[in-house]
Amino acid sequence: MEEEEKAKLSELLPIQFIEMYEDYSDYSKVFFDTQTNDRAAIILSMAKVDEILYNILKNALLPSDSKSDLLLDGYGPLSSLHSKIEMSFRLGIIDDKLYLKLKKLKKIRNDFAHSPKGCKLNEAPYAEQIESIVKDMKEKYGFEEYRKQFYNDERTPSIDLRILISFIIMYLKGTEMVITQTAPMVNHNTFNEMLDEVNQLMPKLDKALEEYKQSNQTHDK
Repeated sequence: MEEEEKAKLSELLPIQFIEMYEDYSDYSKVFFDTQTNDRAAIILSMAKVDEILYNILKNALLPSDSKSDLLLDGYGPLSSLHSKIEMSFRLGIIDDKLYLKLKKLKKIRNDFAHSPKGCKLNEAPYAEQIESIVKDMKEKYGFEEYRKQFYNDERTPSIDLRILISFIIMYLKGTEMVITQTAPMVNHNTFNEMLDEVNQLMPKLDKALEEYKQSNQTHDK
């Protein structure tokens, strides 16, 4: 997104939300493109989750007095994705539903990362695992609308997982934004409540982007 475009949109929407949307748009082109194979999609998207949890914890905790954060960096006790998920839950940053989803997603990520053979999300046992992770969300939070808009209404476990992780990343980016502003520590909305808020804001951003593009086209004429 160009600086001029960002400045124009900032008159309509909070700059933090614009930056969150911009970041999401950049990585979604790679992580959630149907041309990206399953292995790359799950590994790269969970790497993004790891990165966001790192930023959340770094801002939620008191700053380290050393150049390298002894908890989060290198071989520190919070350097792994597993430990970041556990600490985020224990601090109340993520709720129990998101905690369980992240643990299951981490297990799938590990299988795909370490298997010498090709794994496929649309085949057993992953198809069944994905169904159990997303089944409570399919009728809520714009899940099917997202499928129609970005995936031509394609209905496969692989697409279901990509939609779910995209929602999780949007939620975690929102959490990062809140914690960065209010650190150390904050009581945040639950995963479900935050998704409702994001879904209400997304149409406003889409409308603002469309209006800005139209005004540019009119000006060019």
